[in-house]
Amino acid sequence: MSLGPFDRALLDAVQRDASTSQIDLGVQVNLSSAAVNRRLKKLTQDGVIQRTVAQVDPLALGYTLTVITEVEVENERLDLLDAMKRTFMACPQVQQCYYVAGACDFVLIMLVRDMAQYTQLTRELFFQSNNVKRFKTLVSMSNVKTGLQERRQPFMPQHGQASPRSCLEPRGELEQLGVEMLDGVPVVLVVSPFGGGVFEVVQ
Repeated sequence: MSLGPFDRALLDAVQRDASTSQIDLGVQVNLSSAAVNRRLKKLTQDGVIQRTVAQVDPLALGYTLTVITEVEVENERLDLLDAMKRTFMACPQVQQCYYVAGACDFVLIMLVRDMAQYTQLTRELFFQSNNVKRFKTLVSMSNVKTGLQERRQPFMPQHGQASPRSCLEPRGELEQLGVEMLDGVPVVLVVSPFGGGVFEVVQ
């Protein structure tokens, strides 16, 4: 699926707060609520929006430690690797699991209540495994940034602001990106080489 500027602006908005009403989303990206509804349904049907979840504070649930573990395996036979992947996926404390190239084979991001719980997990996941050669533990001192949000939103004018053409024409020529039909109205998408903003202009 090819994503246009309005799709990317909507994705940015719902990644910041998926509970935002479609009316408010429309105000943010300059679309009608009906157009927002159609686009969100299409993005979901096409698998761009995979699921809608609530992001919970781990501390509120008693998970005080974030642990990053690098795991090196003894044997990279495919069936053994697949078995390890299934084991890691089944462990609720493993929040993220990556099969990587480099000095180690797996990188695990785990949330645990304390070091005692992590120690128990090392016995279950690593020491009892016949295919773990060694593992290295890194304990996060501060979770500076977490999440999966990809910010791609261009600047969009809000309802009631001055015309994009009147704002940008004095600063340089406008480059036309394309035309979309929004609720039966032709809309031209333009960008200023100086401002870098994507706007909708009704012809």
